[in-house]
Amino acid sequence: MPIVLVKILLLILVISLGRASAQEAPPNVVYDSEPQVEVPNSRYFSVAFIDKAKRLVFINAGEAHGINKGDRVCILDQTRVKIGCFRIRIVNKTSAAFKPSKKRMPKINSGMVARFAEDEEQLDEDFEDNKTSFIEMGLVLSPLLPHTFNQVLYTDEDGSLESPQWVKGEPVKTNFTQAYLGTQVQFSASFGYATGFIARSFTPISVDAEISASSPDLVAIHKYSVVGFGAPLLVRWVYGSGNTQLILSEGLQWDMSYLRYRFYTKNGTEDEALVVKHFSLLNTISLKAEVGASFKVGQFSRINTTLGLIVPVSKFGAVQSTEFAGTAPSGDSSKQKAELADALGHKKSAVGVDILLSFGLGF
Repeated sequence: MPIVLVKILLLILVISLGRASAQEAPPNVVYDSEPQVEVPNSRYFSVAFIDKAKRLVFINAGEAHGINKGDRVCILDQTRVKIGCFRIRIVNKTSAAFKPSKKRMPKINSGMVARFAEDEEQLDEDFEDNKTSFIEMGLVLSPLLPHTFNQVLYTDEDGSLESPQWVKGEPVKTNFTQAYLGTQVQFSASFGYATGFIARSFTPISVDAEISASSPDLVAIHKYSVVGFGAPLLVRWVYGSGNTQLILSEGLQWDMSYLRYRFYTKNGTEDEALVVKHFSLLNTISLKAEVGASFKVGQFSRINTTLGLIVPVSKFGAVQSTEFAGTAPSGDSSKQKAELADALGHKKSAVGVDILLSFGLGF
């Protein structure tokens, strides 16, 4: 009897120790179902395997669990502190893998909890992984410019060029080629600034016109050329994540315009004779607001398009000069210079509109 009792006691002790060890799960367990982590409104998995050679981390969930390539999962350590959220690169029916940075890779161990990323986490991690600061280059189309000028009409009743008159003609609004080179810097996933440099070149035009009915062989030739520069400094708000983003910007823009005008006459087959030359330099500061969209075309590149409204509010540094070639015409030359400047009307416009199409390369 004593031997039987001893055997029974030994059996009870073995069973008790087995139950105790079964209740103590190892810290790096790979869960086949949802771990018991009390974070609401999320689905949970775990890190199943780590391939250190390829720097890939596999979780025990895949397409069957609703995970698709491009989704993000967040990894929690044993104390439920988030290590980071990562984009899924490889996925099959029952497993998926992501590639963490070299800095975060050592912090991830098998058995850690994985869960779907929330919307804000998705946005923050897109910002971190996609390098949303860019060098940007593109073309600018401007239906309305912040600076305007007019073509001028020249008349002289007797055709002798002794009493010239310049009259305001049609305003010039187009014919500009504009290039943009700039940078976008993000302080966070949704906030940053943009600045850059706009170069404008006006395709030179030459307009021939009759001076007076009394001298049909005498032709007036008007030549115009303009170059300009601009520099926006805008605060940017970015909405959305992934392939398409909405961009809202507002700030200031500096613009400079240099107008060069030449007036020639030509009689029959004779060479052109310079009569007067004029230049005008104008600087403005404008308020600017933009709305646009950004489309991802690569891991670190995007195509951006924006529509901008420009409202010039101040001008400064205006310089004008008018010179007559040879002998000045009779009459008040200062008045004639003022009439020419007024006819050209080189000034800030009431409003400008531009359309930017650019390519951005992340850094």
